[in-house]
Amino acid sequence: MKQPLAHTFLRRIAALAGALALTLALGACSMPAANATADENAAKNRQFIAQLNQKTGELSDVLAQFQTAVSEGDAVGMKAASDSASKIAGSVKALKAPVPDKEAKTVDSSKELDEVKDAYVEGMNDLNAALVDYASLYSEVAAGDVSQSELTRSLETLQSSYDKAVEKLEAADKQLTELANK
Repeated sequence: MKQPLAHTFLRRIAALAGALALTLALGACSMPAANATADENAAKNRQFIAQLNQKTGELSDVLAQFQTAVSEGDAVGMKAASDSASKIAGSVKALKAPVPDKEAKTVDSSKELDEVKDAYVEGMNDLNAALVDYASLYSEVAAGDVSQSELTRSLETLQSSYDKAVEKLEAADKQLTELANK
């Protein structure tokens, strides 16, 4: 039996948040510390990664709210949670990867960090779209506007959208881990 969409994602996002925390720790160990400027640049990179981690944690909380709304049949709560997920994706998109001081003897990883951020934003946007579609489907089902075959087809489509969003988030996490290990 398939687990509810939000429950499955909560488990996956918790794993991603844990992996991001590990990546943060790895990033702290792998950054060169040749001088004070390099240390400052490494600290800025770690702070950026910590901000990404914080936002994925916030997304996890929002997904828990969405799951609660689903279990309570609360369409307004589902909408509020999907709106919150959209705002989180927007705040991640607004993050700016740190550009190292030109005097630093470190590699400029700002382009790679921006690519990772963009990958997270894409996954978050796709996930939000799945939440919005689920809430919409729920409202249609509650109104009696959906046949059983349409419901089955729609749920399969939603599951596929959800899975693709999670795959994008996992790929972003892998990108970040690889960058931290450089």
